Amino acid sequence: SYFEGKSFAGAISLFISISAIALLLPRAISLNQLPTLANFVHNPAELAQRTRPMRSQIRLSNILTTLTCIVIGAIVLIQTKERIAGEQLALCLLLITLQSTASIQSLVNSNILMAAEKSRLLLKINTITSIVFLSTTMLLYFFLIKNVFLYLCIAMLVLNLYRLHKTRLYAKPFYDSHPTL
Repeated sequence: SYFEGKSFAGAISLFISISAIALLLPRAISLNQLPTLANFVHNPAELAQRTRPMRSQIRLSNILTTLTCIVIGAIVLIQTKERIAGEQLALCLLLITLQSTASIQSLVNSNILMAAEKSRLLLKINTITSIVFLSTTMLLYFFLIKNVFLYLCIAMLVLNLYRLHKTRLYAKPFYDSHPTL
């Protein structure tokens, strides 16, 4: 079973639905700054200065969002009527929270790439992560191993960390006036 039963699936669904609301704030901060970034994309020093407050706002928002998700996860765990693989549910909620945190941290760099009209690099990153996730899902499905959803959560976290790394790597030349060779 992918979700260890209806209660497990319901708890995960409730958590994702509620925590998605908390993720709107960092995305709004990010989108609001995109036009400003476009004006300074060819001036690394100015772009670095302009993105500094945005990075701070998103970092603070990310901390608050992560704490909110942890509280929501705790409430979901406490309110679950059946004792449904509590440790597994807690671990899945934590992994979903961490992958959301990594995803949000990549927003500034993604915006820099979009402002620099390098969205093709984002497409490349997203294509790679989507193919790896789909392949992982298919492998887990065909081998019918236990705790499939837990492994999918781990895969999501790893892929979001990869995405964070690649967006930083590709965006760095636009805000770092002394990029390393």
